[in-house]
Amino acid sequence: MPAKENFWINSAPQWESRRYHSLFSGLVFSSLRYRRNYLLFILNQLPSATRVLELGCGSGLLYSELDNRQRFQYTGVDVSPEAIAAANRNFPEAEWLCDVAENIKDRKFDYVISAGLLDWISDDAIRAIAENNKTSRHVHSFSENLIGTSTTAHKLFARLISRQAGIRYEPRKFEIGKLIKTLSPLEGLNIVRNRKLSFGAFIHNLPAGINSSFDEMLAKDYFSKKTGMTVVESLVKPLELKAVKKAVSVTNKRVLEVGSGQGHYSRWLLGQQTASLLSIDAFVDTAKFVPEVKGHFQKVPAEAVTEGPFDIVLALGVLEFVSDKAAFLSHLLALLAPGARLLLLIPRGHGPVGRIYGWFHLFRGVKIQSDLDVVLTRFLAQYPRKTSFEKLSGGPVNFLFIIKADE
Repeated sequence: MPAKENFWINSAPQWESRRYHSLFSGLVFSSLRYRRNYLLFILNQLPSATRVLELGCGSGLLYSELDNRQRFQYTGVDVSPEAIAAANRNFPEAEWLCDVAENIKDRKFDYVISAGLLDWISDDAIRAIAENNKTSRHVHSFSENLIGTSTTAHKLFARLISRQAGIRYEPRKFEIGKLIKTLSPLEGLNIVRNRKLSFGAFIHNLPAGINSSFDEMLAKDYFSKKTGMTVVESLVKPLELKAVKKAVSVTNKRVLEVGSGQGHYSRWLLGQQTASLLSIDAFVDTAKFVPEVKGHFQKVPAEAVTEGPFDIVLALGVLEFVSDKAAFLSHLLALLAPGARLLLLIPRGHGPVGRIYGWFHLFRGVKIQSDLDVVLTRFLAQYPRKTSFEKLSGGPVNFLFIIKADE
């Protein structure tokens, strides 16, 4: 039996346990969690009765976290009998096969997915998977051959683990061009990269109707987590709102709330005598949490807002999740009427309390930029429209920036 198959036959369940279920897996193996959650983000968009083939499925971990998973015609394949036995035991409604991925042929699937399997199989096996499923849509994560400390550390770690197992078998790192050539039976391949994936990336040929944005997955993923952070937020949010109330009056003002989330600030705004209110969020349907906001809410990103101008724009706890901060800020500032105000609540990121709060975010997979207040100050100094700003305390863990457009 080839070393690669023997390795996973003996290691698959333990590998899952260490990387997804251990106490510190969210920190040490955070890139793997982002890999898994990106696949969940894609799969949860698919309609009922979609035929899905997961290669290297392990014990069914990905399947277990799907929304309404029984709506799929789901097939998982893995070489580990122990992992497949666990999947059959826990999820008998799906199909679980103990085999190598390239042996699955003469069957029709709508989507073929894998989380890291390509790193462990040969070019011939990858080519066979593409050939056997060339009419399917594909989403596969893989490790890119990059130069950096994380890549080097991973190679050394993999070498140590394989030697402990008594074999010389290590994961691959791919050159993008060569991987695309190996998958040549597939058309329309695209690459998705993000620093959250470290040296990892995705290759896919998803249709236009499927949202493949990694940034949108990040925001959705963060707000869906249920951890001890909710306890922290229950203590911090009232203090944040108190700071906002003290800083600005929204009475008779045209108000735009960006990133309304679960409606913490929306509830307050609805009780004020605003001239108008528009609450938006690109990822969360705020109306599900605060039904009264329905007539004032749009599920759109900030850049989709073209109406205005507004007297007050609130982006409270949003900036740290935005990739292109300059473009985001420029758009919000362009929506301000003369003399209007933009309020930004951003984490301190430094100091004892700020660092503790940052650790809570990190536990949920979000790294807070420690000098975000400095970055914002520099941006405002270079912004072409004349503005002035105040930097106030937004509670124990945040700064509240009040940016005023000149009259």
